[in-house]
Amino acid sequence: MGVGGMGTGNMRNFLAADNCRVTAVCDVQRDRRQRAKDLVDAKYGDKGCAMFGDFRELLARKDIDAVMIAV
Repeated sequence: MGVGGMGTGNMRNFLAADNCRVTAVCDVQRDRRQRAKDLVDAKYGDKGCAMFGDFRELLARKDIDAVMIAV
């Protein structure tokens, strides 16, 4: 949640980790969401990353084990 400068930097670290998978990104700004989604999809070679503008929709997903919050 929050994929501005700090959040994107943190997300890049998660993308480099073998023991986790980024499945969704969340930010109130659509351009930031899209840029983060593009990075995730490029890493995994698919279009599976979900985008959310409202953090409550992200937290409602039962398949999410952890979140990273950068505000």
